[in-house]
Amino acid sequence: MKSLKSWILITVAASFLAGCAVWTRVDNPTLAGPGDAYFVDAPVGWVQLSLYSDGIRVTRDGFQIQLADVTLTPHDKQLPLTKKTSSASMLPTELAELIVAEMRSTPAFANLTVKETTPAQVAGLNGFRLIAQVRNERGVAYSIALYGVALPKGRLVFHFQAIDRFFFQRDLPAFEQMMRSYRTRRAA
Repeated sequence: MKSLKSWILITVAASFLAGCAVWTRVDNPTLAGPGDAYFVDAPVGWVQLSLYSDGIRVTRDGFQIQLADVTLTPHDKQLPLTKKTSSASMLPTELAELIVAEMRSTPAFANLTVKETTPAQVAGLNGFRLIAQVRNERGVAYSIALYGVALPKGRLVFHFQAIDRFFFQRDLPAFEQMMRSYRTRRAA
């Protein structure tokens, strides 16, 4: 009986905490980054995690299926695990290596395999596009697309990951459209 009460209490607490996350359906596609530092047009009908304070994070079917996020981080802010920083003068390949090293320092991405790294236009500048794959602890394969560039005010990174089977190819065009919509002023 005591374990049943504990289980009920845990279930109620978990339900309450899950409800605390603020999910907002994207009906107006223009989303603002922290402090209105930048704007992107997210896919209509996706859902935004409003409490995400480091940037913009959206999903269509749930974060375990796919997620897309945008972050603009000051160069002097260290990456949490590798303790490295970026600079405005970094080459796109150097920034890509820095981000991959940080990802691989995370246990969930320890088996990250980089499939390709190519030059790409990001925010109108020469940046990089990286495609990678990782398997979670259950063996589910996720594909990852990263776009990044070193801007004068920080490292701008667009990150998309989705279950490799079906979801990655289906939602990659929507993510890339969101990436191309990046701007520093709200559209009139």
